[in-house]
Amino acid sequence: MKANRIAITYKGDDYLRIIPKKQADGNYQIKFSLLTNSVVLKKFVKDDGTSTVRLHEEFFTANKELTYHSALGEKSPIIHAKFPGEQRQYETVFDEVVSLDLRGLILPVPLCRITINNSSSRSYKPSAEHLQIDLNEEYNSVELYIASSKWQYPELEQRWPMLSLLFMISSIDSLIYGTGLAAEPIMNKMAESPTPVTALDSKEISEFQIFYRIYRIPLENKLKVFSKSEYLEHDLLEFFNNIHYLDLLATTTVAKKKTNKNTVECSKPAYLYDIEHLTRIGYHKDYIRKWKQRFGRMNDEFKREGFIRSGIIIPID
Repeated sequence: MKANRIAITYKGDDYLRIIPKKQADGNYQIKFSLLTNSVVLKKFVKDDGTSTVRLHEEFFTANKELTYHSALGEKSPIIHAKFPGEQRQYETVFDEVVSLDLRGLILPVPLCRITINNSSSRSYKPSAEHLQIDLNEEYNSVELYIASSKWQYPELEQRWPMLSLLFMISSIDSLIYGTGLAAEPIMNKMAESPTPVTALDSKEISEFQIFYRIYRIPLENKLKVFSKSEYLEHDLLEFFNNIHYLDLLATTTVAKKKTNKNTVECSKPAYLYDIEHLTRIGYHKDYIRKWKQRFGRMNDEFKREGFIRSGIIIPID
């Protein structure tokens, strides 16, 4: 039996179900069913421009059920909470999210991050219907991405090698700080382990591919919003503004530096490396023109808005 939902557990205790579904109208939705009262919901929304990361946090206790809805007709995509009780009452939790249109994706869509710090009183019962992601004291955070079952990582590597690298090594925090700082959790995990680690894993559930990475959030960096005590004390379900995820990753500044020199050989947005690659392999000119114009336009827009984002340096021989 193929799994059809994700079970988030912590040292064998049960916390959360995440259930992606394709509706009869062809749209997608994702249900988050909370199995404990300990989970606190956290969302990052656009700031007024005074913050260095241009985002701020809002906290509130999570309800028993949340649903991430795709756009439908004139309705924008939203995440809403359903209150328990005889009468159905709904409240919008977050509306700065992309619609779950999984056709023609370049990159999977980032969904959320879950961090668990406390044991619950609910023991997990394994099921063939579950993709179980079990966290522990060493690595207690997991972030999730979604794509259709037809999406192929090798195709991403062949067309967009630089984007595929950034997707592989950077956490969901690239939406806040940029890829450089967002790579820190993965780099830390690699440095701490005496054996090779998995930077990103994936499994099929129903007609979807779920990508996930498990790590510990680096709390010692006081520049980051998650240096605060809630990341040591609470169980958190975090949602991010994911509307420009592809554009933010594509416009990341990537510098190449030779290992035996202190000088940078090349520094430019990630998408330009890949546009050059697509041109070299003789890919469709209309496709190249479309994405070069799109990413160039977004790069200019991010500069005008004053986004502060960290880039990345790649060592080369």
